Amino acid sequence: MAEGIALSSAIIAAIGLFFAGYQLLQFRKDRKREHDLEIQGVCASWRPISNPRDSDVRDGLAVWRYAIDVHNPGKFPINWVKVTMSFPVEFARLRGNTRTESGKELVVHQPVIAGGAHRTWERRLEMQWDEATDERLAAIAADVTFVDIQGRRQHTHWPRAKKTDD
Repeated sequence: MAEGIALSSAIIAAIGLFFAGYQLLQFRKDRKREHDLEIQGVCASWRPISNPRDSDVRDGLAVWRYAIDVHNPGKFPINWVKVTMSFPVEFARLRGNTRTESGKELVVHQPVIAGGAHRTWERRLEMQWDEATDERLAAIAADVTFVDIQGRRQHTHWPRAKKTDD
């Protein structure tokens, strides 16, 4: 009888170990999935802080002020963050009253963004009034590259998918 009780106890212990191991495996899978989503969730967003009016146009040019944000939703910091925004129209960046750079790409950098934090840049961009329509500016896109806490280079693109007609 004692042998039967010992055998039963051993079987119950083995089943308990199996379930504990299974739970640990599930926990690790969930944590990996969560970490992957934190990396994929590092995003850039942008919005015009001020849009010009007809009366602001000078020689066919007008100035928009944009806020560009990068959000790190993860628990850990990311570093060597680079945001490359692609515009559908040419622009010139203004610093004070001086045009500094021009083209269709705007690049901003940040050495470190803490976990759960964000960084905002403000930029004044001069564009051709008749080219910079709301429809065209809706096609702005951004790429975010950064190095995660494990030292791996990561990349996200925003918006994730092309806009569909409503």
